[in-house]
Amino acid sequence: MATAGIWGLHRDEFYYLAGGRRLDWGYVDHPPITPLLYRIAETLFGASQIGLRTMPALLSGALVVVSALIARELRGDRRAQIIAAVGVAVSPFFLGTAHFLSTVSVDILMWSVGLLLFARLLRTRDVRLWAAIGVVAGVGLMNKDTMLFWGVGVVAGLLLARDSDVLRTRWFLFGLVIALVIFLPNIVWQVQHEWPTIEFLRSLQSHNDSISNPWLYFPYQLVLLGPLLAVIWIPGAWWLLRADDARPFRALAYGYLVVLVLIFVLRGKAYYVGSWYPVLFAAGSVRLTRVGHRPLRVYIGYLLLSGLTAAPFAVPVVPSTSSFAKTAAGADDELGEMIGWDTMAQQVADIAHALPSNEQANVTILASSYSEAGAIEYWRHDLQLPQPISGHNSYWIWGYDPAHENGTTIAIGYSSTELARYFTDVRQVGAVSNAIDLHNKEYGAAIFVCRGQRMPWARIWPSLKHYS
Repeated sequence: MATAGIWGLHRDEFYYLAGGRRLDWGYVDHPPITPLLYRIAETLFGASQIGLRTMPALLSGALVVVSALIARELRGDRRAQIIAAVGVAVSPFFLGTAHFLSTVSVDILMWSVGLLLFARLLRTRDVRLWAAIGVVAGVGLMNKDTMLFWGVGVVAGLLLARDSDVLRTRWFLFGLVIALVIFLPNIVWQVQHEWPTIEFLRSLQSHNDSISNPWLYFPYQLVLLGPLLAVIWIPGAWWLLRADDARPFRALAYGYLVVLVLIFVLRGKAYYVGSWYPVLFAAGSVRLTRVGHRPLRVYIGYLLLSGLTAAPFAVPVVPSTSSFAKTAAGADDELGEMIGWDTMAQQVADIAHALPSNEQANVTILASSYSEAGAIEYWRHDLQLPQPISGHNSYWIWGYDPAHENGTTIAIGYSSTELARYFTDVRQVGAVSNAIDLHNKEYGAAIFVCRGQRMPWARIWPSLKHYS
């Protein structure tokens, strides 16, 4: 919360907030839990930047506690629990997901709570825990489809550890049924909308960025939690795999390896594996307290040092106008996506208000991305702008109802060639910029004023659909 008001809202926050204002059982690129949490946060804390950042801070606090509880389930003492809690609290990956709420923020917590229950099942052999695990898995699936990887990891981990007797019980089947029942509304929504998420996932296969590049996949795992913390979680994974006193929990390590390889083979994003790391860090903390004899304050000091070193590249800690802001945003693309949205919305407002008075009453704002549409929607009342429309992901499903037939359209992020298919008069009047000249994804996107609509929106709309 100390950094919640620094820089601005992330591009995805506008989209999730817009989804929360249009509650449904599903969205093109994610199930409904995260937009629901945005709706709850807006209701309880308001739609201000600080208000929206309260929810991820609460979830992050819960994750820290769960990490300590995992260490306890692994038979770690008080020292191990404290090390596990502090390590997860200062890890750059978990700091980043605590700064703003995304599907990943919830995904990490659901995986961790599920692994906590799974570790307890391994320790106690109480198969009735499958019912609670089923609830967690179902809620996790209603947040992000990657919870399926977690499920595969749990089952495969048991099989590889030759510990499958806990699977041969009606309680395991009961847990599966519970998860399916919870997830069923989203499946029905997918059927009703012709499986848009499958179309979305196919489009991701053509993307090639740093976090989906197979050559960077394994090195990225070392960066994810911070290089200095690798000396704890890597030995923790080895301890789970090889130590006699960790034999009951062997499935946790095998499950991690299965998930690591599975996501690599399927060309998933490297950070998907990050949701399994709290259990490995907890295991490393347990091992550390058993083989190391240094005072607890030495370990805490090391963790805090690693956190302070990585924090500036995980969350905004200086004003966006400072010279370091550009460096940090260059190292972490997600930080760069928290800059310039207010400027972009103001640019569109200035263009709209400069139109002739007879055109201002019938202006349509067409955005090429959900972030552009979401940011304009967020500030539209203050800037006296109409509700924007977009063909990107769920905005396409929400439709073009605010559009005016044969009016003036302000289009953001398209090319003149694309727009010429729909309008006879297409003129570029600006380009998206920001206060520090940061070349993020949105920087330089063209802004056009379009007149002479060639066809009604009902004919234009199908061709604007863009799932990615």
